[in-house]
Amino acid sequence: MPSRRPLMRRVLALATGGTALGSTLGTATAADDRTTSSDRRSTGSRSSADRSLKHTPYDASIVADGDTVITATVDPSVVSTTGLPVPWADRLLDAQRRADGVSISDVTRLTGSAVIDEETVEGGAVARGSFDTDAVVTAVTERVGPVREHADGSLRRVVGVDDPFALAVDDSEVVVGYGPDADRAVEHVDAALERGTRHEEASANYGSLPSGLEGDAVVYADLGRSGRERVRPVLADAPDALSTAVSAAGAVGIALRARQNAPARLRYGAVADPKRLTRDRVERLAAEAERGADSLDETTITRRGRTVVVDAVADDDSLLAAHADLVGESVDATRDVDVA
Repeated sequence: MPSRRPLMRRVLALATGGTALGSTLGTATAADDRTTSSDRRSTGSRSSADRSLKHTPYDASIVADGDTVITATVDPSVVSTTGLPVPWADRLLDAQRRADGVSISDVTRLTGSAVIDEETVEGGAVARGSFDTDAVVTAVTERVGPVREHADGSLRRVVGVDDPFALAVDDSEVVVGYGPDADRAVEHVDAALERGTRHEEASANYGSLPSGLEGDAVVYADLGRSGRERVRPVLADAPDALSTAVSAAGAVGIALRARQNAPARLRYGAVADPKRLTRDRVERLAAEAERGADSLDETTITRRGRTVVVDAVADDDSLLAAHADLVGESVDATRDVDVA
């Protein structure tokens, strides 16, 4: 039977839509509803009603059409609990050194969403916290080609001239959009700024996963046909039960809750026709995950209508190694990253 590490890698690949998608999206917002002083926006061009809905995750399918849509949330402080794989920690620390005045410690919440089709990846990301606007703009413009800048109420706006990206920043929020061209990137920024107040509905269908997955890091995806094709190579040697789950699922997700000096809690979710993803098949998948030296622990299974939920616990080292494998890197050690 497979050890927990490759099995986790396969499930995480399923949850993130494959290696390319997992490495494209980056990070996003905490699932908790904490409000800090930095969550109070300065007076500007947006209404107080808009500001009250800032915890709504951005969904890129409001703007773009695509077969696969992924949305992720993360609490940046989770890296203080779990540490980061050395390659990732080094990159983060190096980026902070190069971006003088901008630090992950400034960020309290992150959210991101991407739409993927056969040709392109596009979407947006939102960081909330407390920011030096000039430092953020400088850090961005020094890393890219020519840009256009202008003020919009309390916001500073930046749009790439040659690069298809857009940025909006004030002292409590940074919003980045990217797409096939700069105009589409601006659309993503505008939609992210207006999240929770726009009348347009997202085209992605995650079922009950957004309400059922909570934690320090959450990822859920509307797979679509191309999403299932994208993860198929990752699952080439997977157990039959997992391959069946992928074929049957319309949406999948994973949530992580990190704990100091204790194994992380995991929750996997899949939305599928109960006739195709039966409880027996899910139980076989959970049993396979519990076998081997590096097995999942305390596995329980719950079905809620079309949604199947698997809860388990896992040690941090193996969990991080599974994430690193998704982007094609091995992990031999982790490094603490202080974001206090």
